[in-house]
Amino acid sequence: MPGKAFEALSFRYPFRRHQRMMLAQAETDPGDGRYHIVAPPGSGKTIVGLELIRRFEAPAVVFAPTTTIQRQWQTQLGMFTSDPATVEALSSLEPERLAPINVFTYQLISTPGEAQEAGRQMARRRWIEELLAEGRAADETVAQVRLATLERNSPRAHERRWRSATCA
Repeated sequence: MPGKAFEALSFRYPFRRHQRMMLAQAETDPGDGRYHIVAPPGSGKTIVGLELIRRFEAPAVVFAPTTTIQRQWQTQLGMFTSDPATVEALSSLEPERLAPINVFTYQLISTPGEAQEAGRQMARRRWIEELLAEGRAADETVAQVRLATLERNSPRAHERRWRSATCA
């Protein structure tokens, strides 16, 4: 499901030499899939990050220091598609509306109540995607009903499952 979302993306310009080198390094040494990109301002780190997200075809959460940088991620996504609706559908700056590419500010994780709720929403989204991918729910509505039923009938099991989803 998430992989299909990224099919609409393709960087529309040539990568700079140093960007190609960073991307090649990620391809040849995937390690644990966590990358720390350190480069000077204006060197295209956001573009490299978006390209890595596109290549991995997996949902991502990016934490930015300011709302300006947060919006930059969404704006730069426009360099991967000419369709503004695709940018809107594939990215979110709000924890209440999760998308394949979520860009939040550090403030979100410094506010415990908001961070916990955002974590719950992300875990719920991930749980629903698992149910669909594993064929244990026919569609999203069925998956949501299944989760609500589990929460109502077996709160302890629901809480254990929720915790495992947020820690995975």
